[in-house]
Amino acid sequence: MIRAVAKYGTSITQLVVAGCDRVGDVGLRYLADARADQLELLDFTGCRLISDAGIIALCDAFQRPKLAHLVLADCRLITQDPIARLAFACPQLLTLSLHGCRVSARVLQSLSSSWPFGELRLPPAGTPASSNSQFGIFPASRAKDRRYVAEFCTSWAAAASIQLGDKHLQDERWRYNMLSLEDCKVFGEDGKRGEKR
Repeated sequence: MIRAVAKYGTSITQLVVAGCDRVGDVGLRYLADARADQLELLDFTGCRLISDAGIIALCDAFQRPKLAHLVLADCRLITQDPIARLAFACPQLLTLSLHGCRVSARVLQSLSSSWPFGELRLPPAGTPASSNSQFGIFPASRAKDRRYVAEFCTSWAAAASIQLGDKHLQDERWRYNMLSLEDCKVFGEDGKRGEKR
């Protein structure tokens, strides 16, 4: 089934195969090779044949990922190794649900800063991570809006730097008076950084 989706599902951006216990790494590799960058939502809840190898194949296939939501709840073969790789391959994730996976709260907490638009949700102290259905990264307040603004600022900054060209960069004034909009942080009129919204 996943092989057919990978081959013929040219317009599919959201794929939910929750509870399909025959979906595994082979299908995920087909999907990664054919459609990795067009997928926005993947829900593999309860797909117990998906392991680290499948998630690593997905991460390796990303070039310009659009993936915003990845649900791996009850994928018991998933450990922290592919989650660390996912943090670098797909930083725009809004949702990463890991309930029932073999990922520790400590590891997820250390990686959470990789997903600036997500909010870390951990089980209460003394409770195993696998017992909390809200274990993972979930959308922070106005996450989609904040992500859009960040993407716009990055695109604008790239366009502005391209327009400068070599001729302008030879001008001595530009070497010391460049304006960087990297990460598009919000500053007040007094130059101090404002609160995050």
